[in-house]
Amino acid sequence: MLGVITYNNTAIKTDSEIASAQFKVGVEFSNPVIGAFDFLYDLAIDNANGNAFDTVVLSPVTGLNLFLTELDGVNYYFELLGFMLDGVISERFTQAEGSNTEAALYARITTVNPVPEPVTLWLMLSAFGSLMWLNHSKKAVI
Repeated sequence: MLGVITYNNTAIKTDSEIASAQFKVGVEFSNPVIGAFDFLYDLAIDNANGNAFDTVVLSPVTGLNLFLTELDGVNYYFELLGFMLDGVISERFTQAEGSNTEAALYARITTVNPVPEPVTLWLMLSAFGSLMWLNHSKKAVI
């Protein structure tokens, strides 16, 4: 859990609603020490036709780089999972007019192992093919 967001869905004046806001998530890693990072997200607020509910949606801003660091040949990335309400994590939640809620914000660190380069892959395939051919040739001679 990264933290908690409190959302107050209060009555607004006509033509004064907020449709979105930037939401910055700041994290700092101390073991291993890789520094501090800020990740920007869009927090969209949908009050469709002035209904009795707001829907709040969290999404990364365009071009957001989630790369953190590379350690021992493995790349590490930040992944914001979303809000937890009622035991379920989601990138959105709905809030009734005139009420507020606190939603826990969850994230995780993911890894991406390096993909073999095409040249390395071709070398491996040709070596495997050569071994198969040699094995087949030995059987034919016996």
